[in-house]
Amino acid sequence: MKLTVCILFTYFCILSFSAAAEDYTLARAREKALENSAAVRKAELSVRTASLDRVSATADFFPSLSATGSMGASYPKAAPADESGFDTSASV
Repeated sequence: MKLTVCILFTYFCILSFSAAAEDYTLARAREKALENSAAVRKAELSVRTASLDRVSATADFFPSLSATGSMGASYPKAAPADESGFDTSASV
């Protein structure tokens, strides 16, 4: 409660010094203070994080699937070379 009063007081002080101050009701000032509150933002992010953690934990119960493969070809051996190690066959 003290935090809310402090936030509202600070907010009204800032509004009183601004040149283009609007007329605010208490409900509008409270709404604005909650929109800009760091604690509220932190709580909203905490809820979002918990929701994503739940989705991640649920996904761990499902089986995972992986596959690998390879491809190759075999070719016939080349014609044998003579004793010098060079292929002496020729074709025209």
